[in-house]
Amino acid sequence: MFILIASLLNGLIPSVTQRAFLTGLSAGTVLTSRYFLASVLIWAFIFIAKKNYITDKNTRAYMIMLGVILFTSTTVLNESYKYLPGAIIVIIEFTYVVIVIFVEILIGRVGIEKRRVIAMTLAIFGLLLVVWPKEGVENLSTLGILFALMGAFFYAMQTIGMGSLRLEKVDAEVITGYMSLVIFLGNVLRCTISAQPYFPSHFNQWILIFILGAGAAFIAPLLFCMAVKTLGASDTALGNTTEPVFAYIAGILLMNDRISLNATLGGLFVLGSVVILNIKSRKKL
Repeated sequence: MFILIASLLNGLIPSVTQRAFLTGLSAGTVLTSRYFLASVLIWAFIFIAKKNYITDKNTRAYMIMLGVILFTSTTVLNESYKYLPGAIIVIIEFTYVVIVIFVEILIGRVGIEKRRVIAMTLAIFGLLLVVWPKEGVENLSTLGILFALMGAFFYAMQTIGMGSLRLEKVDAEVITGYMSLVIFLGNVLRCTISAQPYFPSHFNQWILIFILGAGAAFIAPLLFCMAVKTLGASDTALGNTTEPVFAYIAGILLMNDRISLNATLGGLFVLGSVVILNIKSRKKL
């Protein structure tokens, strides 16, 4: 349930961000204000709930490192939008699921279970149906593909990192708080270098930032972190393949995108993979 809610909130990001761009906001301003709001909310929650945020310096350094990795993933994915269609980027980005599962099997953190293999196959096939355009895409930019693959790789490393035993006794809120603060400071530096404003100047822009900050940058990563700690990185990554489905639906509702039959079928395949993922199995291949 955690990962489904997180996927739903993350699925709003493309459409809401596009609306923010239409109001005149730059990518740097959107990200800075978004993670500023998220940092304020998560750290207020940490203090009010009296969560233990004072950990040893090695654990703090580890959480800061995860924040840097996630900031890097976000940055290179944004660069890929300059060179590739969004549908292709979504396909490449979600190769992080395969990377997470492969690495966790390689290091012995999870086994090769039949349900996991079936779920991954269904999720990837369904994802292709959802986002691949009927007319196909020609002349793909090598640089754009490289940026998207780098984004997927760093996101996979951050997801695997959150499943580390060294964070087992650290509250999900605290992990999210450190990462959010790092991303905010990184985007402040980005806006400073590019001479972009840090925050919106109009109320209607702040409404969009609130949706992105409170939903996608506060609640969603918090629930994602809780899911990793509960389910493990591999199963969380597989469950997260529902995000493109929610993004497609949000595009229809917010940006008047048109739904297709293959997208509907793809969504059913992805949702089916989540159902299979929740079937307990001890049988190994």
